[in-house]
Amino acid sequence: MSSLVQPPPPSYDILPSLIDDLSQRRFSMSLDVLQMLQQTLQAAQTLIQEALNSRNLIAKLPPELLSHIFSMVSSDLPVRGPHKSTSHARQTYDLIPLTHVCHRWRTIALTTSSLWSTVCETTPTYVASEALRARAGCSPLTIYLDRPCPTPALSQILAKDGEDVVELYLNGLQGTCPVRLASELLAFQAPHLEHARVMRSRPQRGPFNGAPGADADMSAVVELWHGTAPRLRTLELYGVPFLPSNHFERLAGLTLSLDCCAVEWGLDDLCAFFARAPALEELCLEGLPADLHLRHPFHATTVALPKLRRLTIGDFRGEFSPASLLCIILAALAIPPEAAVHVQGLHACQVADLTIPVFGEHHSKLVVDMSFTTLSLTKHEPRSSATFSVEVQTGGATRDTFEQAIRAFIGEDAAASVRELVLSSQRAWSAWCDPRALLAMVPRLAVLELPEPHLLGPCIDALRPVVDEAHPDTADVPCRELTTLRVPYALEPSIPGRIVSILKARALYSASVTAVQGAQSGSSSHMWSP
Repeated sequence: MSSLVQPPPPSYDILPSLIDDLSQRRFSMSLDVLQMLQQTLQAAQTLIQEALNSRNLIAKLPPELLSHIFSMVSSDLPVRGPHKSTSHARQTYDLIPLTHVCHRWRTIALTTSSLWSTVCETTPTYVASEALRARAGCSPLTIYLDRPCPTPALSQILAKDGEDVVELYLNGLQGTCPVRLASELLAFQAPHLEHARVMRSRPQRGPFNGAPGADADMSAVVELWHGTAPRLRTLELYGVPFLPSNHFERLAGLTLSLDCCAVEWGLDDLCAFFARAPALEELCLEGLPADLHLRHPFHATTVALPKLRRLTIGDFRGEFSPASLLCIILAALAIPPEAAVHVQGLHACQVADLTIPVFGEHHSKLVVDMSFTTLSLTKHEPRSSATFSVEVQTGGATRDTFEQAIRAFIGEDAAASVRELVLSSQRAWSAWCDPRALLAMVPRLAVLELPEPHLLGPCIDALRPVVDEAHPDTADVPCRELTTLRVPYALEPSIPGRIVSILKARALYSASVTAVQGAQSGSSSHMWSP
């Protein structure tokens, strides 16, 4: 029975007397005794604080809920490109203060391995370490670098734990030579790697002319990740002078930007690379030398990319016209008819040298958008998602040059197939095109949409029939097959009357048009008919 008797609680009434005794004898105590008392008091204070913390309401939260709260503490690391919305790159150094709050928080934070899954190097003090890597345990790793050169610790982590890496972001590698990049940072086995982005740029020493330099000291085609990256879905290479020799069976997104590095490989090598990535859905090529097809012998070939949905190519560099190279690349790629093709960075005078595809023999849609810096021309196939667009630089171009570019883009053989036209511009008509000349390029136009009020006046006037003074019963009616004119809600007071006048004038020559107001919202607020 005596074993069931609880011992009396300890009495803390003696603490005041101990403090009084300490205040009287403290200067006569030895150093060892004082240090022993200090350690004892610190331990007691820690225990008391822990007990007080355990009585706070937040301490009663379940560990799972605290882990979830902790996961929202670390900030997102900046990731550009198509993968930014799904990136798991987080600043793990934001979590360190949590481990210093109390013992329970520290235990929960350190045992939640997913919180530490990003190994990052972003500043001289925020660098990779084996201690932080160990906290991630077996969680899939995200490697994030934004420094000119990685530390040896990061290189060791890649070599040792590369098989656990799922996302790889290497940014700002100005001080990393291509040889080290290929043989060290991109040489680990990567069976689980899904997304990789490598950005290497030269130090700013004036404009880069593409001349060979240190980039030419290695092979133009290099095997990466020991040839093992079977799960790679997106690959972005910026300023990387070599092409991978790997077969990427699952690669869906590829970006090659070469505006700051020498290019030693040829067009044959580029096409062979595309052939080793047959599942591509999005392909972006920027900064190709405009004379790439002239540097090495090119053997005409066809590369099948049956899943490609979007091709972006442009911003060529060099003094040559890129039209020849562009036509060769477009001819070499066998892509689905519903794919979208976007060409950017051309000069207005270069559009005439392109081969523009014809979308539909009887119906296609043309969108013309003039901004202060670019002229965008887009052809749509209404029955599918197929588009072909060209973005033209406006610097130094005249109105005649713009009109020639638009005429070349439409094409004489395809002019009759353009049945819909959408016009928008930040500039006045006088700065870039004569609306009557533009409408003459699309003689079988059926639908004209003008979403911006300042374009209406001159364009409406261009639709007025030109009466033959010698024969008043006959007239030259622009776009005789036009049936619908779509205008915005906001109109100047004089515009409705001018619209009605034009509609009546066209009706006299059997060219009736219905004007629809409010086309931008998809519903009509008002209609005019002759």
